[in-house]
Amino acid sequence: MKRLLSMAQRFFNTTIVLAIVLGIMALSHTYGQTSYSGILSHSNSYFTMYPYSSSYDNGTYAKIFYDGHNRRIQFWNSNSATNYTDINVGNVSSYGNLIAYNPDNTSASAFLGWQSNVARIRVGGVGSGATSGLDIQTTGNQSLMRLLSNGNVGIGTTSPTAVFEVNKSVNNQWTTRIKNTGGEALGLLIQSGYGGAQSSNNPTILQLEDNNNNIRMKVQSNGKVGIGAEQIPNGYKLAVKGKILAEEIKVETGWADYVFKEGYDLPSLAEVEQHIMEKGHLINIPAAEEVEENGIQLGEMNKLLLEKIEELTLYTLQQQEELEAQKMAYQELKEEFKNLKQLITNNHEK
Repeated sequence: MKRLLSMAQRFFNTTIVLAIVLGIMALSHTYGQTSYSGILSHSNSYFTMYPYSSSYDNGTYAKIFYDGHNRRIQFWNSNSATNYTDINVGNVSSYGNLIAYNPDNTSASAFLGWQSNVARIRVGGVGSGATSGLDIQTTGNQSLMRLLSNGNVGIGTTSPTAVFEVNKSVNNQWTTRIKNTGGEALGLLIQSGYGGAQSSNNPTILQLEDNNNNIRMKVQSNGKVGIGAEQIPNGYKLAVKGKILAEEIKVETGWADYVFKEGYDLPSLAEVEQHIMEKGHLINIPAAEEVEENGIQLGEMNKLLLEKIEELTLYTLQQQEELEAQKMAYQELKEEFKNLKQLITNNHEK
């Protein structure tokens, strides 16, 4: 047993020594750098990049090297005469930028760099691919966002026909949401058009349609609004094709108190009766045919209806005066009859 333990101890010690030696060799291989003549070594059909050493630098060229301590690949220009290092893919013609050239047309490129202290991404050039824009993709080459060379931006579409177009097919999810939780937050500002004349139905600031291109609502730069109405008649600010439900509507218009003013020409009831017999409606009230064709002005109609109510009030007051006069005449006749009856009775008793 002691012999076995002794052999195990010797094997363990040998293993520890071998591990230390291998570790030193590995460190020498990784960071010693003195045994390599260059940063990039080729063997067995692949390249191996070793940590950078100043001994490899002749001070004139940009270098690509592996920083072994920080485990990152760096691009560095050691030439003090210039302050840029380019990374060009497919061609070399610019400085301080990352450029990827179209393999089918080197005159078109994607560009990442700086200009006037502003970082920029540019897709351009001439020929094939120069005007195709920039596409942001997810797995499976699925387009998430497309930026065209004409400035149009598309989400869910690779061919946006507007400056900003979203084309999605999702259920129970908002296509666009704007949230501002500021205490005095402002919502959405749309500035478009120049005002336009009242008679014009253009330009349109906002238009809501269904998938069958039916206009549900539109707002024009001249302040006119249409709900379910594509054309808004001249002279109107709001056109609604359908019914409106509201708890209260305020209409600012003229009123009919002129009926009670002195000098108002109140038609006699005979004149009212004659007008009804000839026209089939009250004086100053539109006929049914006219209302069917042109509708009514809510404010004007309320005024006319009040006019009729106030005229009825005057007729009622007139009738009340006549009733009071008749009542007084009746009382007088009643008193005279009573006196006459008493006189007859007295004469009969004599």
